[in-house]
Amino acid sequence: MFQIPVENLDNIRKVRKKVKGILVDIGLDSCKELLKDLKGFDPGDKYFHNTSWGDVSLWEPSGKKVRYRTKPYCCGLCKYSTKVLTSFKNHLHRYHEDEIDQELVIPCPNCVFASQPKVVGRHFRMFHAPVRKVQNYTVNILGETKSSRSDVISFTCLKCNFSNTLYYSMK
Repeated sequence: MFQIPVENLDNIRKVRKKVKGILVDIGLDSCKELLKDLKGFDPGDKYFHNTSWGDVSLWEPSGKKVRYRTKPYCCGLCKYSTKVLTSFKNHLHRYHEDEIDQELVIPCPNCVFASQPKVVGRHFRMFHAPVRKVQNYTVNILGETKSSRSDVISFTCLKCNFSNTLYYSMK
């Protein structure tokens, strides 16, 4: 990109110094006036003793603690949350129709929690998976051993109620 050469650079620098000096003087004068007004203001001890550090500081936690995710269905693309699954689906179709594939939601089979498949799998292992036990083996007549598993997660389609243990078989 081509720039036109600047002429009279020395004159421009001199003018800038003068303007900067004037602005500094104006700012200094206004600060001195504000300081005089502040020294003359005294709210009294009543306000001082009735003020806590939490009233002044933004970083101190306040007395109320906001509950995390009070509603089970929370949109990952905005701050919308609801208690009703159909309302959540309607929200996705209305406001995030283009990103609906990114926000694929499945419910937890044991509770009302619903989220993306990876998150639901992690949630299930953390909150609903039984304590690891030694696997139970059953022996049939031919003497073959089969292990029975009770910790298998089953995914269910929200439209047709098709159920399968493999997430990738769901469409």
